[in-house]
This record gives sequence, structure tokens and C-alpha cells, in this order.
Amino acid sequence: MFSRKQIQIYHKNLVVYPVIRYFVVYISHETYLITMKYLRFFPLFLLLTVCAASAKVPVGDSVIKAFCVDFNWSGRGYAGLALPEDYASAKPSDHIKWYKEHNVNTIQSFCVSHNGYAWYDSKIAPKVPGLESDFLTEMVDLGHKEGMLVMGYFSPACNVYWLENHPNEVYDNGTMFHMVYTKKYLEYLGDVIYEAVIHTGIDGFMIDAIFSAPMQEMAPVAWLDCEREMYEELFGTEFPGTCNVTPQMAEDFKRRATLRCWDTIVSAAKRANPECIVWLTCHELDHPQIRDNRIFQEVDWLQNESSDPVFLKTVRSKVGPAVKLIQCVVGWESHDASKLFDDSDPNTGFYGFAWPLLETTLPPTVEQAEDNVRFKNNARNIETMSEFYKNH
Repeated sequence: MFSRKQIQIYHKNLVVYPVIRYFVVYISHETYLITMKYLRFFPLFLLLTVCAASAKVPVGDSVIKAFCVDFNWSGRGYAGLALPEDYASAKPSDHIKWYKEHNVNTIQSFCVSHNGYAWYDSKIAPKVPGLESDFLTEMVDLGHKEGMLVMGYFSPACNVYWLENHPNEVYDNGTMFHMVYTKKYLEYLGDVIYEAVIHTGIDGFMIDAIFSAPMQEMAPVAWLDCEREMYEELFGTEFPGTCNVTPQMAEDFKRRATLRCWDTIVSAAKRANPECIVWLTCHELDHPQIRDNRIFQEVDWLQNESSDPVFLKTVRSKVGPAVKLIQCVVGWESHDASKLFDDSDPNTGFYGFAWPLLETTLPPTVEQAEDNVRFKNNARNIETMSEFYKNH
């Protein structure tokens, strides 16, 4: 059984083939006969080539066995994030080898990480300084050859580069949730998403940190000039003045801002590639900015990043019929992979992430973790995860 994409490619060649044939008639009858002798096998050859190239890529019904070597964090930058150059020595071949050894079938790498720097040859976002390769594009090429899906990553609410260059349009609050979803920022976000999908060939991307600043429920909005302008855009009425905005109105403002950001993300992704997978991860699936809204119906993959699987169960009845659910099993100190893996539901996938070592740009082993409790716990969870992935 061929996939829809393979059939579309084959149909395209059924159109191209007669055009070529018509053209060569005008060269010479003899040349035409020789050419057609070999050209008649071209559609079949092309179809077999496409089948062979795509046969290794996991089908839609496969269990998602995902992992991310997390370039977001090193503890050396703003709010503990990574400095732009921290992992610039990463080599795609080394990373593909690591993922393969740990039985991963879905790689989550990076388009743009928390610090705002791109992991591919972007013309829109600044590229990771010192990164010699077109990292993500090469990851896609190598990963596809190994039968893996390769996903990118964006974190709309966290962009240190933008924070530093637009200080009057952000919350410089020392956290990863500092972005305000202005029209200017969303234009940038849509453009860089479109570019990344087209340029790298990723199968999709994860959206993390989607909450508009300030993310805490009922946290007061500063009502920056750009936020007052946003209020008029989102509500279609003049800003009533800070004294007349109730906490409920402020929460509705943030909810609408987050939904506008979501619409920008989906529009850019599907414009670049209608089959692009949009994957939302969230530590608080019941957060008021996304609670019970249409995001759960429109997302392709929805992930519970919390170590408590109850959050995934609470949204199960609220998601669209085609949405794939994923449970994070590795990453935070509270994760215990031995208790989180559940193979009773074949429709639930799994995911893990880990800070890499600066020296290797790869996650530490139990021995390499030494006295770092989180690293050691993560390393043990990775071992458990790898064994589960191997057997499922």
C-alpha cells in the first residue's frame, strides 16, 4: 500500500512523462525511439526509488518514541538558559548515532532555541555563533536515512535575543516567560516558522512555552504601550485605562493573545507544508491561557510534560479525534520513567529530554553525571526509556 505522498509523486510523473515524450518527437524519430526504449521505465524506477527512500520513515500508526538532547539549558545564560555558543560544537552525525543507540524513532531537535538563535542557516533569526554546519537540515537528512522522524522546536514565549533588542516590548522578569505577542513579534515568528519548515525539511516541530507573559494566573499585566495597542486589536475597542481593567479582563487579554499566537503558528506551518506536524508540549495542560479552547482540537500532537499523567487523562476527552497524545517520561527530577511508561494504550506516545554536557553536547551517562542529582536521575531514566523503546 503506497502513501498518499507516493501516489501524488507518481501521478505527477504520469503528467510529466507525456510532455517529455512530446518534446523528443521533435528531435528525431530515431532519437525518439532510442529515448523511449529507456524512458518508458522511468515512472516505475522513480516510484520504486520513492518507496525505498520513504520505507524507513515511521508510519502514522507507530508508537512515538521521542527524545530531545536539550540545547535550551546550560545554566550559564539569562534565567539559567544556554548561551548562544554553548553547544555550537554539536555534530549531526554524533547526535544521530546517540539517538539510534537509544532506540528513538522521533528526534526533537531545534529550529530556534530559548536564546533566540537558529540551528539552521536562517536568513531571519541569528544563527548559533560558531555553528559550522547547517545542523537541523543535516539532522533531517541523516535521520530520515535511519527511518526517524525529525522535528524542530520553537518557544514563542522565550526569546532572549528579541528581549535584548526590544526592551520596551517584553517583560524582563528573569524567567523564560517574557514575551509579549505583539503584531511585530508574531510577524517574525510566522516568517521564521515558514522558513524553517521549507529550508530544513523537518517533519514538524514542537511548540513549548506558549504562554503570554506574565504567565502566572492573575499576575498583573504591566500594560506596556504595546499591550494597550494589543488590547484594541484583540477586543476591537479602545483600551479602558489601567484602573478600569479587572483581573478577569486581564486574563481574557492574555488568553486571546496566546490564541492569536497559536493561529500564527499553525497558519505558517501549514502554509509551508500542509502535512507539517504541530506538536504542543505543556507542563500545565489546565493552564487558564489554554484551558478548554480550540487549541486542543487543532493540534496534531499534544504532550503532557508534567510527571503526573493525570493531566493527560483530563484532556483526553477534549482533544480532536486525530490528535496523538504523548507523555513525557524523562527530563525533570520528578520524572520516574519506570512508573510512567504505560503500554496499555497504543495511541499514547512517549518523550524525554536531557541537558547535554558542554564537552560532548550529549546527555551524560550515570557515570558522567557524578554527583549531579538531576543528571544522574535523568541518566537512569534514559536507560529505562531506551529499554522500553527497544521492546515496543
